[in-house]
Amino acid sequence: MGPFERQIEHKVVDVVIPDALSFVLYRKAYAAGFRSSRELLEFDDYRNSKAREKTESAMYSLLLIYFAWHGILGAMHYGASLLGSAEATASAIKGIEIVRGVKDATGILRGKI
Repeated sequence: MGPFERQIEHKVVDVVIPDALSFVLYRKAYAAGFRSSRELLEFDDYRNSKAREKTESAMYSLLLIYFAWHGILGAMHYGASLLGSAEATASAIKGIEIVRGVKDATGILRGKI
C-alpha cells in the first residue's frame, strides 16, 4: 500500500471511528492489560497520540473482519445471485486488509496493540 492509500485509509478511519469511541475502547483495553501506551492517557493527550492510531487501526481491522465474514456468509447463502457475487467480490478485494486485521487482532490478544 502506497502513501496515498495510507492517507485515504487514515481519513476513513478518522470518520468511521470517532475519537470518543476509540478512547472508551482504549481505556477498557488498558484496564484489561492490553496497553498501547506506557501510562493511561487523558482524552486530550490521547487524541494526539500513537495510542489513538494503534487503537483505531485495531478497531478498523476488526470491523473489516466482521464485514468480510458477513460477505462470505452472504456469498454462501445466495450462491450465484448478483448480491452474493458482489459481496464475495468485495470480500476478496479486502483480503490484504483482512490479513492485517487478523495480525492486529492477534497483537491485541498478545497485549501488543
